[in-house]
Amino acid sequence: MTDRSWLERVDEATLSIRPVDDSDSVPTAVSPPTPASPPDEAGWISMGDEKSLAGAPVVAAGPDPSAKQAAPRRSRWARLSLSTQVLSALLAIASLGYVLTGLVNIAIQRNAADERIEASLAQEVAELRTLAEGTDPVTGQPFSSVGALLELAMERNIPNLREGFVATLNGQVLPAPQGSGDLHLERVEPLLQRMAQVRANSPVTRGSLVHEGRELQYVIVGVTVGDSPDLGVFAAAVDVSAEYALNDRAVRAHSAASLAALLLIASLGALAFNRVLRPLQRLGDTAETITGTDLSTRVDTRGPSDLKKLAESVNRMLDRLQAAFAGQKAMLDDVGHELRTPLTVIRGHLELMNPADEADVDETRTLVTDELDRMSRLIDDLVLIVKSEAPDFLRPTPTDVDATVESALTRARSLADRDWRLDTSSGLVVEVDEQRLTQALLQLASNAVRFTDPGDLIEFGTRRSTDDVQVWVRDAGEGIPAKELANVFNRFERGTSLRNRGEAGQGSGLGLSIVSAIARAHGGQVTVSSQPGVGSQFTITLPRNAPTIPLEFE
Repeated sequence: MTDRSWLERVDEATLSIRPVDDSDSVPTAVSPPTPASPPDEAGWISMGDEKSLAGAPVVAAGPDPSAKQAAPRRSRWARLSLSTQVLSALLAIASLGYVLTGLVNIAIQRNAADERIEASLAQEVAELRTLAEGTDPVTGQPFSSVGALLELAMERNIPNLREGFVATLNGQVLPAPQGSGDLHLERVEPLLQRMAQVRANSPVTRGSLVHEGRELQYVIVGVTVGDSPDLGVFAAAVDVSAEYALNDRAVRAHSAASLAALLLIASLGALAFNRVLRPLQRLGDTAETITGTDLSTRVDTRGPSDLKKLAESVNRMLDRLQAAFAGQKAMLDDVGHELRTPLTVIRGHLELMNPADEADVDETRTLVTDELDRMSRLIDDLVLIVKSEAPDFLRPTPTDVDATVESALTRARSLADRDWRLDTSSGLVVEVDEQRLTQALLQLASNAVRFTDPGDLIEFGTRRSTDDVQVWVRDAGEGIPAKELANVFNRFERGTSLRNRGEAGQGSGLGLSIVSAIARAHGGQVTVSSQPGVGSQFTITLPRNAPTIPLEFE
């Protein structure tokens, strides 16, 4: 190959150094490609021991049996711990990065080596041209002898360990000067043969050859001086294998450093991931210790902020679950107690009843019917409380609050002989379930009747504020003791006033719980204020614009 960027034509009376075209270069022995065998009857072209399809029809392939084996691989990967999966992915990414870096580094160094070889050979030709254009240091005149020029060129060139020079004069190899390096080109017979083919007008030749396991790149220049019949040939070569060996050492060093880095990443990554994921391990251990009978264990919240937030969320969830289970257990205990009493009464009267005494049978039948009715009301109230937690418990419609309260008061008048009054002033239409609101007001009226005497005041009323509307029922009864106010809305709670009145066995103890459930289902609340000897007021506060929400009953 000819590089015209660094070779120029020199035409002088005493010296000719002529660049040539690639077509004139001395060819390098290259093995001809092995021709492909002609297609056989099946449409295959033989290429060594392999076959490639040529012109054969495309046939749809059946299911790949290997596809069925993909699932077990994913399953085995899924069985690995999170830290192992993340660390493996990190090491795979790091390994890919090191491999890509190594390949890029190899390409860059290989390109740099090729440039060094090219520059070295170009420099030798340039130095020979410069020397030929100068004067003979012995005579002080232009060179008149090819031998003198070549001898001086050989003496002045100091090759490095991967370079070598050789010169011939009329086919005879000139002796190499002392210190000419380890690459003895005078012993490379293929190169000498190529030099022997050079003629007076032969161009500069670039090529490569392999000798004793070494790849050499060379440049051959024919030298003539004036009309002298002598023909000199100068050749310079570079040991490409030695140049590339430097790259190989760099690649091995890079591979060793990459392996050491991967081991370091694996070690430090394992420690870091174990430390970071330790809160998740504690979370799993805590979850294993939680049972249906013991929800008191909590997750340790130490760790990174994200995992700490997760642990705190899990602890709050456990708090809610514990409260829900405790409430459920308490409710079941209360229900069992409330149902056990009428069943005990029914069983006792049935065991003592005299079947022959008609009056005793009638009395027992009446008592049993009353107890069964009370049990039925208790069950209906419990079902209502459970339904209050469902999203479809309410059917809100635009409702005139004052008209609804007035209608409820009209119905309540039939409960007992009381001084029933109305004080409505809201003038609002609010999205509420009119039937559920009426049910809550009648329940409060029934409760007020039980704590008041004939002729006592029971008043229904409404008032409005900026964000809500209040509906209240006030009575002038005996009031509620301060120590009982905090528990009046609990299930099966009966005040001391009922026991003092001898009405402890009447009612289910769920009336005010139902009122609270209805209020909260509307997104509101019910409160009570009471003063013993003066009376009580129960106030249902409903939002004017807030949507209704599902209830989580406690």
